[in-house]
Amino acid sequence: MRYFNTNYSSVLFFALCIGINCNVSTASTIVMDNSNTDNSFGKHNHLTSHQEGLVIPLKPIYHTKALDFREQSLEQADVLLLQQGQYEDIGLASTNIKRVGLTPLISSQETLLTLDIENNGLESNVVPTLCLFKSLQTLNAAQNYFKDADMDIIGKSLVNLQDLNIVHNFITSKGIACLQGLTRLESLDCGFINLGNEGIYNISQIKSLKRVYVRATRFDAEALQYFLTMPNLELIDISQNKINPEALAKFTTSTKAEVIFDHMLN
Repeated sequence: MRYFNTNYSSVLFFALCIGINCNVSTASTIVMDNSNTDNSFGKHNHLTSHQEGLVIPLKPIYHTKALDFREQSLEQADVLLLQQGQYEDIGLASTNIKRVGLTPLISSQETLLTLDIENNGLESNVVPTLCLFKSLQTLNAAQNYFKDADMDIIGKSLVNLQDLNIVHNFITSKGIACLQGLTRLESLDCGFINLGNEGIYNISQIKSLKRVYVRATRFDAEALQYFLTMPNLELIDISQNKINPEALAKFTTSTKAEVIFDHMLN
């Protein structure tokens, strides 16, 4: 902790420079308090003005743009961090965020670009809050309990999404159809969902997609033709689906995209 002792005019000049509205008439001491520093989240500096025993706390200044709580149990102090900052990247995979919901993240509503909420058992009740983050570009919502109706809300609200992971959710081909309004979406991972051939067709209607991961989504060789209609496709994972070797060989020579096809089901 460092102290700067000075006279009234110097204090006023310093306060004006940093945008503090001070009303002092005697000599003061400006204190830069670094006692609440957590190296994992960056410095949390607190400016206070001390005058005749009066302490005026100012809002903490957070120097980090990212928080990562993955595989941790959130405590009250962690929730306060979420509430007070304006972050661009928040990692909440495999935490207990379900206990408090997503409302503590509201302070990052305008700034949040990347959100990881994988494996939290989250349900439809958090989706209205989730869809307030209009600037989101990357969302990992894998291994939760989201449904087709939730995809409808997401498809209409999070229009800036570029990367979406919805692996292991309760979504069908109807939910995938709801994502066709995401015209900036470049990467979609919807593996281990019962999509069938209709689901693959609905994916093919998202023409902006460059990377598609449909491992174990229960489609067959007849659906491969739909991928050929995707003009920007660069990579596709079709592993663990019922595609015979002849159809697979024909498809791999017909597409310019890189094809991942390990562990095919016969």
